[in-house]
Amino acid sequence: MVYRLLEFIKKNTDKAHPASQDALRKIAGKELSDKLMGDKGTFSRRLTELADAYNRDVNGNVLLKEKWKIVYPGFNKPEGSKSRNGKIYYAHAVSEFEMDFLIDKIRSSNCLTQNEKDSLEERLISALCSKYYKPLDKGKNALVRFIGDTDETDESTADKEKVAKKLKIIREHILSKHMLELSIRDMKKSIKVSPYRVLYDGKEFWLIGNWHERPQHDVKWNSYTDALTSINVSFIDKLQTAHTPDEKFIYWAITKELLPDQSYTRVSNANRETKARYNKWINADLKKLDSLTALKLKHMMDLEL
Repeated sequence: MVYRLLEFIKKNTDKAHPASQDALRKIAGKELSDKLMGDKGTFSRRLTELADAYNRDVNGNVLLKEKWKIVYPGFNKPEGSKSRNGKIYYAHAVSEFEMDFLIDKIRSSNCLTQNEKDSLEERLISALCSKYYKPLDKGKNALVRFIGDTDETDESTADKEKVAKKLKIIREHILSKHMLELSIRDMKKSIKVSPYRVLYDGKEFWLIGNWHERPQHDVKWNSYTDALTSINVSFIDKLQTAHTPDEKFIYWAITKELLPDQSYTRVSNANRETKARYNKWINADLKKLDSLTALKLKHMMDLEL
């Protein structure tokens, strides 16, 4: 019964989605809740037993809290403590970013049939992730290795962790289709970008997006294009969800419908909400991008597709 409770917690919680005892009971439903959890005292005791079994080393010593597998404040409380037991979650060994990477390697492999790839992906997700993990749509990977395996760069662990945190935020915005506001090294002003893909060339990660409000020297307003721009993730100093732009109108200096010396003004959907820009030209370019196996990338330069 305790093992079944462990599997239930693994599937229904993670670091971003801890759950209280009441919440876990609601997820389980009355019949399963009665079997797995029992009454309030039994449930607390079983949680403590789980945590005690998984949060100790081979010598029986309690692990450091950051190494706990069952994160439960009710475990290892000082004797006589009146603090609440709090929410519980299972600390999965593989992060969402790492799972994205593994799935991308499976999908791009030539050593397995499509059925074998699908089966392996399904089993990995079932074994290593909670129900909250959502793999990206096939053909719309947020992590693509273009030029095969290469040697690791000589980055410190801290540098890699910084990049991983940025990639997690970028992935969330790609999934939610929201604009990002980026502070780029050596650029005086932050920029707004609709994020679409993250590419990996073996050494650097690149955000591929549509750059909003691009400054132009010969026009009064900032201009928008349908181009896809590559941005080196290492050069991003700060990133957050973009706020609604100040302008109520957009000046389109060049679009694929107009000649370079023509222009017109129209209201942009990007000025009404923070949703990323999508149109038929951008979608067509993304389709081309997803079909490529090699691409030359340069910081803050438009892609030649």
